[in-house]
Amino acid sequence: MALRTLAALLALLAAAACTGGDGGRATPEATPSPTAATPLATSPTPEATPTPEATPTAAPAPDETPTPGASPTAQPPPEPRTRFGSGEWRVGVDIKPGRYSAQTEPFPTECRWSTGSGRAGKILEWTGIITLVAITLSDRTFRSRGCSEWTARPTPSVEPGQPFGDGDYFVGVDIAPGRYRTTTATQRCIWRTGALAIKGYPSVATIVDVRLSDRIFSARRCGEWTTDLTPRIAPGEPFGDGTWLVGPEIAPGRYRTASDCAWYIQSGADGTDRDNGSIGDEDAGGALAGSIAEIEPDDLWFISRGCEWTADPTPRIAPGEPFGDGEWIVGSEVAPGLYVASEPENPGFHAADWEICQWTHLDDFRGGLRPYASARLAAIAEIDPADAAFRSQRCGMWAPYRGPAVTPGQPFGDGVFLVGSEIAPGAYRTAAPSEGCQWELLRERGAPPEAGWAAAGGSVPGNGFSGDARHVANVAPTDLGFASRGCGTWQPMPIASFGDGEHRVGTDIPPGRYRTSAPTEECEWERRDADGVTGLGDSSIPVAEVVLDLSRLDPHPIFASSGCGTWTNDPAPRVAPGQPFGDGAWFVGHEVAPGRYRAVDPSDSCRWLRLHEFRAPYDDDRDWEEWGGAFPPNIEGGADRSIAEIRASDAAFLSRGCGTWTPLLQAIAEPGEPFGDGTYVVGLDIAPGRYRAYRATAPDGSLASCDWERLAEWDLARSATLYYGPSPPLADGGGSEGMSVLTVDIAESDFGFHSEDCGTWTADLTPAATPGEPFGDGEWIVGVDIAPGRYRAHAPSGDCRWYRLYGFRGHSWVGVDSWGRLDIIESFWDPDDPGEVTVAPSDLGFASRYCGEWTPAPP
Repeated sequence: MALRTLAALLALLAAAACTGGDGGRATPEATPSPTAATPLATSPTPEATPTPEATPTAAPAPDETPTPGASPTAQPPPEPRTRFGSGEWRVGVDIKPGRYSAQTEPFPTECRWSTGSGRAGKILEWTGIITLVAITLSDRTFRSRGCSEWTARPTPSVEPGQPFGDGDYFVGVDIAPGRYRTTTATQRCIWRTGALAIKGYPSVATIVDVRLSDRIFSARRCGEWTTDLTPRIAPGEPFGDGTWLVGPEIAPGRYRTASDCAWYIQSGADGTDRDNGSIGDEDAGGALAGSIAEIEPDDLWFISRGCEWTADPTPRIAPGEPFGDGEWIVGSEVAPGLYVASEPENPGFHAADWEICQWTHLDDFRGGLRPYASARLAAIAEIDPADAAFRSQRCGMWAPYRGPAVTPGQPFGDGVFLVGSEIAPGAYRTAAPSEGCQWELLRERGAPPEAGWAAAGGSVPGNGFSGDARHVANVAPTDLGFASRGCGTWQPMPIASFGDGEHRVGTDIPPGRYRTSAPTEECEWERRDADGVTGLGDSSIPVAEVVLDLSRLDPHPIFASSGCGTWTNDPAPRVAPGQPFGDGAWFVGHEVAPGRYRAVDPSDSCRWLRLHEFRAPYDDDRDWEEWGGAFPPNIEGGADRSIAEIRASDAAFLSRGCGTWTPLLQAIAEPGEPFGDGTYVVGLDIAPGRYRAYRATAPDGSLASCDWERLAEWDLARSATLYYGPSPPLADGGGSEGMSVLTVDIAESDFGFHSEDCGTWTADLTPAATPGEPFGDGEWIVGVDIAPGRYRAHAPSGDCRWYRLYGFRGHSWVGVDSWGRLDIIESFWDPDDPGEVTVAPSDLGFASRYCGEWTPAPP
């Protein structure tokens, strides 16, 4: 027995010796390898730590425990996961390629994801957002943060072409492209196409065109979607709320509803949507809702809410008669001319803006946001024969203007008066006002919608309506009318001129609007009262407004200037509106007509300023007064903006070093021909199309300093105030060190194009590289400069960025403090791993910066 035990012991020792030396320990080849599913991040943050389910361990399963005497073997790596959490994962090793969805936590801070190939996504702060992503082997890695858990999508959730309900779908996989309709939507139906987040407001349509390029379609509370587009009504019949197909269900034409409501047109002509400003907004009761809609043959569908529509065109009133609130057709119901509403339905001066009299002119019956005016005491509207309709609410009755009641230059009492035909521009004062004295400056035909409510016309801000004791009114030549109540008799104040020094308003000089025609470069001026300085200006703002406030302890403020020459409040025009004019200070409407102007041969020091509106200095927000007493937003430009759009809402236009301004916009380039740096009007100077700037023609042979902007019409004017900041361009772009070529698509809808330090732009798209050969940084056209295929960047910097593109429209403002690239298919910005990129044959462009040379990647 002892011999057998000894023999067994010797056999065990011999077996141990066969496994290798080093004390009988296993060789490195037999050492189990770390698990392949461990996230790549060495020190993940708690937020990026993979979930326990997604972190496989290296411990063998119980049934895989080696038996005594057996040689240890390496464990096979676990299968890639189809369910995982935040962190960084290797595609094909840690996680399987495929389609995934992630349900974020309630009220998420932010869900972000990106791939090693450069694709990226971000989910904003909304409750219950679902994101979808398709991960491929070419992505190499997948990172996510704040997205909860990702789960692989099963096989297609519905058969393409079949009805489907609420949820998130891959277009072309789960659902087929096409036109869908739902007849079971709730009032809170929400749907989105091609978006990573579903916004929390109701959708306006229950018909949607889903395109393959949308990639994703998501819906909530919309019921069942189907391709069944069987007409529900016959064309020509009255119809109510819903989404209606133009042609099969409703015929093109003009429709009217008895009461104001919300409606919306999906247009197929130019790809734009039309609405009357209130559809989809539950709190839009203050908007001017429309009761007439014009449906055109190429519209896709018409949506209405709270409406009953009929094609009855019978006029409701006869032209020339007084009329009340509502929407009226100009010509058949309301005659062109001047109208006055002197008793608006006004609940008091403390009323919010949407509770006062509002009116607007319509160019057509197609909807959309339009400039509108507002007033409290009275309203004056000039209806033009070219207007399609006139719309008002809370204004009472409109009556035709009956002619002058007073003579210009004479005293006048309470009432509504036209500037020019009844009262002359200038300063007026009432000596014995009642305690409830209220007055109002009136304007009409205001600025475009983006200029805001106050600029649209009607009541001018800071005009004494509050009934305080500041009973001095400065009537400008650009004002249409003046209204007062309980103020007694208004007396014109004398024309005054004075020089530099200190002058007490109301004692030495009368209140009013002043300007100096010959300021020196050292010109400085200020307004101040017992509380300190209330307004500042210099030679760039040679206009000022001083106001007398009898309600203050120190009612006589000081106006002081030096180096400014002679100031005068004489309103006599120095130039006729519509004529060319030079540098100086010009009152808009009285001397300079609204319109588009170009500076002829401006100097490098050219600077111009649009004063939006004069404002009384005694305001709670004194910061505004640092801009010379002009109400913001003041708009400025310079030599790089040699075109100015002067609006009817502007009080004055100031320029220095710009030479002559002319309203005759002569072309400065031949459309279609090469052009250099500067500001150009699309269609006049340059033709829409694709242009390129080459390094060889750029200043100093480099595109590093090149900057360009595609301009919308309002972008020709930049805001100069502290609070408004520069207005963003429609889109912008530029170069960097080492770029060979820049490419830009200028659209027909663009108003202008501006560039600096870019050299020559040309429509000649001569290849700047050889397809199939290595290439460097630039904006390349696929198929012209570079061939489709897989490329790798060599020696990129940490700022390497690249984009696969649908086109070359540049960068566009997409939110506060963030810029987004238009036409992106994929993008990349990881400084640690530039990796490779596959340029597809369907890509239109490829762009890179700071990436060095790109070479074809080996198979």
